[in-house]
Amino acid sequence: MRSTEAAPSGALGIYIHIPFCSAICNYCNFNCGLFDGALKQRYVAALVAEIGRAGDGAQVDSIFFGGGTPSLLDASEVAQILDACRSAFAVAEGVETTLEMNPESCSGSHVHGLLDVGITRVSLGVQSFHDHELVRLGRTHTADQARTAITTLRDAGCTNLSLDLMLWLPGQ
Repeated sequence: MRSTEAAPSGALGIYIHIPFCSAICNYCNFNCGLFDGALKQRYVAALVAEIGRAGDGAQVDSIFFGGGTPSLLDASEVAQILDACRSAFAVAEGVETTLEMNPESCSGSHVHGLLDVGITRVSLGVQSFHDHELVRLGRTHTADQARTAITTLRDAGCTNLSLDLMLWLPGQ
C-alpha cells in the first residue's frame, strides 16, 4: 500500500460511479439502472481491475463514491475498491473518502461497516423534508426516514455528514 503524510496541491480526486439504484427517480439523468446483486458483484470486480490498470501512482487527496446509490454496496465491496485505489495510487493519509447514501439504505450496522473500512464522510440524499415533494420526485423514503437516517449516522459515529437538498422545485 502506498500512502503519504499529506498530498501536495494538484493531487487528484477520484470519483467512483456506482450505477445501481433500488428505484429510478424521475428527475435523474445519471447513468444508473435497477439494483441487481449478481451484476453488482461483477461490476465491483471489473472496477477493481480497471483501477489497477489505470493506476499510475499519482497523488490522491480525495475519493468520492457517487451514483446511483453507492450505499447499496456492502462494506466489504467498498473495502475492495478502496484497497485497489490505495494499491494503484499514492492516497494521502486520512484522505476524505465520501460515500453517497440514501435514507432508506441507512442502518447502524451498515454505517459502522463503512466507517470501519475507511469512509470518512457520508453525503445523504435527502432531497427534501416534505413528503409531498419526495413523492413528486419519485424518492422512496419519507421525511421521517431522512431524519432517522441522520440520527442513525450520528449515533454510528459519522461526524462528517452532508445533506443533498433540492431547491426551487416546481411549486416550491
